[in-house]
Amino acid sequence: MAWIAPLSLALGLMLGPDGPRTQTLPLQVPEEVSKPDQRVLGQRFYDGIVRSGFTATPASASAATCSDAACLQQAAQRDGVDYYLGATIDRTGPDWTIEVYAISGSSGEPVAEVEGLCEICGVGELGDAVGALAARLRPALENNIQPTTLTVDSEPTGAEVWVDGEQIGTTPMHTEVSSGEHAVDVIKRGRRTEHVEFSANPGVNESYSFRLARSTAVPPWVPWAALGVGVGSLGAGIGLLVIDEEPIERDCNADPAGRCQYLYDTVNGGVVLTVLGVALVGTGAALLINQAQKDRVQRSGVARRIHLVPGLGGASVVGRF
Repeated sequence: MAWIAPLSLALGLMLGPDGPRTQTLPLQVPEEVSKPDQRVLGQRFYDGIVRSGFTATPASASAATCSDAACLQQAAQRDGVDYYLGATIDRTGPDWTIEVYAISGSSGEPVAEVEGLCEICGVGELGDAVGALAARLRPALENNIQPTTLTVDSEPTGAEVWVDGEQIGTTPMHTEVSSGEHAVDVIKRGRRTEHVEFSANPGVNESYSFRLARSTAVPPWVPWAALGVGVGSLGAGIGLLVIDEEPIERDCNADPAGRCQYLYDTVNGGVVLTVLGVALVGTGAALLINQAQKDRVQRSGVARRIHLVPGLGGASVVGRF
């Protein structure tokens, strides 16, 4: 599910300084910065990373030369790295802009960043600013990867809950989702599908309640009742047809030839019950097929909306708390 990766990362961070496996990437600095000054800035960056609570080692040569996410993914898998930590320093006139960031080894994409500005700074002041920003990186990362909790309820209960096209349970339910954009659909047989889209923020609880209106005048139990009564009627009708003109043994009053005077006369009742049973079984089966088709339409509608036309086909949100 979508929330498993962020949750595992959060658990890794909670293990303490030695939990997440991190490596530091080479600082990205303007060419005008001298080699000695680059070494000073790199050391200040590393010191800040250590103060942040990370245990970091320099990135491998293959990771240090990566220029895209796929390359970092491969390097992280090969080297067993959870995060790459890096910093970019740019100069605009006398001022320096600083960005310190963490890149997920599983995706190769940035997952946290801290930015700052050092106005009219020398190398020493710039180094202090880089170290201070690096020390704030771990709290920023922990905050960004905290999962969002999602609570979904409905009236009536027992409706299917779909998140981003994947069924994850039935109402009432409580689960976790990753930060970012999500689509929730609530489906129940015989009820209108409800749909909502939301942006999940780290550590926030999103709660929704839906009142599911009937989509048909036929309650869901009617087809099964028709089938049950129909099967019973059909069985009784066939039974009456089978015993028609058979002797009534308990009141036989046989003639000298041994023939019973009294016989069952059940053909009319048998025909009526058989016809009624066939009609009810057919009606129940047709209603069930119709319900199944509507269910497929509901689910296919969810898939089309999520995967092909995001944002269309909204529904009323009864509650958000």
